[in-house]
Amino acid sequence: SQEGYGLSVAQSGALSGPRGFVMVGCSAISSMLLYRTGFRKPIAVGLIGLGLVIGLISLGIREPRIAGLTISDFWWLLLVVSSAGIFYGAAVPSLNNAGLNLAPDRIATLVGLRGMFHSLGGTVGIALAVLVTSRGSSPVVGPQEAFATIGVLAILSAVCVLWVPETPRRE
Repeated sequence: SQEGYGLSVAQSGALSGPRGFVMVGCSAISSMLLYRTGFRKPIAVGLIGLGLVIGLISLGIREPRIAGLTISDFWWLLLVVSSAGIFYGAAVPSLNNAGLNLAPDRIATLVGLRGMFHSLGGTVGIALAVLVTSRGSSPVVGPQEAFATIGVLAILSAVCVLWVPETPRRE
C-alpha cells in the first residue's frame, strides 16, 4: 500500500485494525447462525467473497469515483480491506467447527492438525506471494499479480466446500 498508493507507514498500518474489528463481529454473528446456515454456505460465501475482494485489490484502483464522489486511496483501501473482514469472519467459525463436528472424540488431534496446516499454508502462501511479487515487472505490478493469483485460488478452492458436512450435529 505504501509503494502502490503512496500511503504513509501509519496509514498502511491503520488499514488492518478495522478489518480485525469487522472480522470479530462477523465471526460472532456467523457462529451464532451455524445451526441455521450449516457449514457449507458461510464457507462458500467467505471464500468467494474474499477472492473477489482480493481480486479487487489486485486491480490497483486509485481514487475511485462512486456516486459522483471521489474517494481518497486511504479510504478506498480501508473500505475494501474491511470488507475482507466480513467474508473472513463469515467463513472462519464454519471452517473451525466442521472437522470438530465430524469427530468430536478427536478434538485434540483435529486442533493440532488445523494449527499445523494453518501455519504451513501461511508459510507456503507467503513464500509464493513473495516469489510472484519479486518476479513482477515493477514494485507495483508484482503485488497486483500476487493478489490476482491468490484471489483466483480462493474462488477456485470454494469447490472443496462440497466435501464439508452440510449441517452441524445437535448434541
